[in-house]
Amino acid sequence: MVKLSAQNITSFLIYNNEIKEDERDVYQYGFETLIASTLYFITVLCLGNIFDKFIHTLLFMLCYCPIRQFSGGYHADSYRECFMTFISLYLINVCTLNIFMHKIPNIVVISIVLLCAIGIAKLSPQEHRNNPLSTKEKEKYKQIVKRLVIFYTILITLLLTNNNTYEYGFYIASAIYLIFIMLILGKYKN
Repeated sequence: MVKLSAQNITSFLIYNNEIKEDERDVYQYGFETLIASTLYFITVLCLGNIFDKFIHTLLFMLCYCPIRQFSGGYHADSYRECFMTFISLYLINVCTLNIFMHKIPNIVVISIVLLCAIGIAKLSPQEHRNNPLSTKEKEKYKQIVKRLVIFYTILITLLLTNNNTYEYGFYIASAIYLIFIMLILGKYKN
């Protein structure tokens, strides 16, 4: 579905002389990524709404997506596998958070986030097989990841210290944890 939609959009743009035939692969890959990301984002937000965790899920995604974009990590071999993996991870994440959220002391959560943040900074960026990075891009992505991780680590610490925002901090912390896991899996897969 994702590939076919991207092919159709790209063909339509070529047919209407909006892009050149020799740019087909670049545009098609871009549309595939855009369609898949949008589908994942909307699906996860809908699930968050079903679980009455829409804001929590939105914050999770606002942390997860930008860091993941620049850090890389594990990538599934197909869009269907990627979708199923991401949705499964999200559902496991929500269930795990519901069980453990108020049972783990803040210092433990912050310590885990700090360890994961260091791991993310060290393992990033990991290249995607369809998108190799130049040395300059790698350094740029590494700096972006470091800044994002520092920002979110500070935000998590602040949110966890307030009873009204504690759950939001926990959801963002889980995004940092999952990104670290995806980087470990990506390193193992490659």
